[in-house]
Amino acid sequence: MPGHHRSPRAPRHQGRHRRRTELLALSRLQVAQRGALAVGVVAAIAISAGVDKLTLGGADRTAASGATVNAPRDGGTHAGRSRRRPAPPPSPDLTQALLTYAGTPCVQISRGLYRTDARSEPTVPICDLGDAVTFTADLDVDCDGQLTDECNRDTDPTFLNGTSFEQSDGRPLDAAGVPYVVLPMKSEIWDFKDHGITGGSVVAVIYRDVMVYGVVGDTGPSRIVGEASYAAAEALGINPSGRVGGTTGPVTYVVFKNSRVPALEDTADVAQRGERLTRAVLAQ
Repeated sequence: MPGHHRSPRAPRHQGRHRRRTELLALSRLQVAQRGALAVGVVAAIAISAGVDKLTLGGADRTAASGATVNAPRDGGTHAGRSRRRPAPPPSPDLTQALLTYAGTPCVQISRGLYRTDARSEPTVPICDLGDAVTFTADLDVDCDGQLTDECNRDTDPTFLNGTSFEQSDGRPLDAAGVPYVVLPMKSEIWDFKDHGITGGSVVAVIYRDVMVYGVVGDTGPSRIVGEASYAAAEALGINPSGRVGGTTGPVTYVVFKNSRVPALEDTADVAQRGERLTRAVLAQ
């Protein structure tokens, strides 16, 4: 989705961070002086609180929730981001079952065919699967969204700092952290909104024997299909580069109807819902 760069903001609370670092360093020294018993007590408390690590003066701190906060590594060219731990991949059996089901004879619901790129012939129909729709295409990498080390104008010359659908906090999606799929904008060929699909609908993307669950996160050209985020490509074992990545496929996309999630960035919730939706479709 077209967007524009906001002016970079300098890191906030630098003085507070510096002071906190000094206090933590002093506390660490005091603990060391108190002997092994005190150190053991501190370690036990930290473990019981669920803290995995605390790096003093480093680029990241791991909170009790498991989310890692990355500080800017380049003097503040972009804001850090919170990344949830990636969800475990679906089982090979479930992946193969959905791939087989999606490969049954197509019940075409699009009023025409889509291209996989601007110069290719239109060959891709949108097919109905009851509680889902499916199509098979290539995968071009979409790096649009939040400005990150992986996705920016240096790594992707066509980078845009916005996505059609946003996170629960109102920010664009993080293409390097959130598996998402790009669907074509409304045209006379097809309008995904007519089929219970919207931003945040759950999607399964399958390449070879690997499947990842994601969301509908962006919209693209009205006559082209086959695009997914950096994170989706990476999870599938596809080169995720916004400049030279992607694959000619075949990649199978299954978009579940009436499946919008409340937080598009919550990858664990998306994966759990995706598995339930997959089993429901297979049970039809």
